[in-house]
Amino acid sequence: MRFAIRRFALVGLALAAVLAGSSCGGSSPTSPSPPTGPSLAAPGIDTPADGAEVGTTRPTLTVINVFNPPAGSRTYEFQVSTSTAFNPLIVNQVGVPEGESRTSFTLTTDLTADARYYWRARAVQSGTAGPWSTTPSFRVVKGQGPVVKQLSARGARTNQPLNFGDLGETLTVTAVVEDPDTAADRLIYSWRANAGSVSGTGPSMSWQAPTGITTPATATITLTVSDAPSGTGNSTTATLTVNVHDSPKEVGEMALQFLRDFSTQAAPETVMRNFTSSCPGRAAEVADVVRNQRCFTINTYTLGTPAVTVSFDGVCPFRSRPADACTSVAVDWRSTTKSADADCGGGAVGTRITSVGTDWVTAIYERERWWLCDSDFDGKTTLGALFKR
Repeated sequence: MRFAIRRFALVGLALAAVLAGSSCGGSSPTSPSPPTGPSLAAPGIDTPADGAEVGTTRPTLTVINVFNPPAGSRTYEFQVSTSTAFNPLIVNQVGVPEGESRTSFTLTTDLTADARYYWRARAVQSGTAGPWSTTPSFRVVKGQGPVVKQLSARGARTNQPLNFGDLGETLTVTAVVEDPDTAADRLIYSWRANAGSVSGTGPSMSWQAPTGITTPATATITLTVSDAPSGTGNSTTATLTVNVHDSPKEVGEMALQFLRDFSTQAAPETVMRNFTSSCPGRAAEVADVVRNQRCFTINTYTLGTPAVTVSFDGVCPFRSRPADACTSVAVDWRSTTKSADADCGGGAVGTRITSVGTDWVTAIYERERWWLCDSDFDGKTTLGALFKR
């Protein structure tokens, strides 16, 4: 009996020793898993916040970068949908590089105005995607829309007036447009004209004036600017009136009409009706007309074909008169002296005078039309001398 008890005690001590050894650092039959580093967190929502209204059909989505990420570079994935289940996907943009503290993505396709959208984002590192952010919603509303600040047409000639074109001339039409909600390169331009032809899109285009029409005339160019495709955003319309001329013909005809009225000795106000009061030469020309009607009777006259040169802010050859256009007309006046006064040349009354030479008529463009400015006769006779001043 004592032997059996002793044997039992030894077995118990041995078992206790085994158990004690096991709990004091003995090797385990399996190796523990290696410790893992920090995992990717979900990014925070910055803008647009939940329930926000955005005034552009291409909003910018911004998240706060993930907190305490593993070392290395990250990109972000952005999704937009009309459903919280994100089916269907309107936008699924991957590979957006991480910013310094926030990461943003601006949509490259237009959303529909007055619609609600849901969006989310997540970080991706070394091929592993983190959890999605929360799912805020936003509604696209129509913003302030584009405003046309300036619209003008310019020709290629030096000092050519704005919004002026001769028949068949090509002008560059330029618009200055502002839109607080939409980047300039996203605005959509649509041009049309009621005469002539339009070529090009964007804020600047080419317009060719019509040919074969009676001038002076006007053409209307219409611009419509939208901040999104038709029906999905704001749009505005502006018009530009371009004055269309046949300058050589118009100036030449005015010069001839002036010389006809002068030669037929019409009333001074009729003779001078196409002269502008802004030219200093007008007063002297009126005095010439009055004096010649007092001094001479023009019996017959011959007028040649006008030769017109248009050169804005140029100088006419004879006497270097400044002008936008110069006209030279060959003239032949056959007159009889009416007065022997000194300012009439001092000749006997009834003296016949022949005046042959060239009349130079200058013109300027102002108030959207051509006007005559000066008239100078280049001749060697008594009558011709009275034109010189």
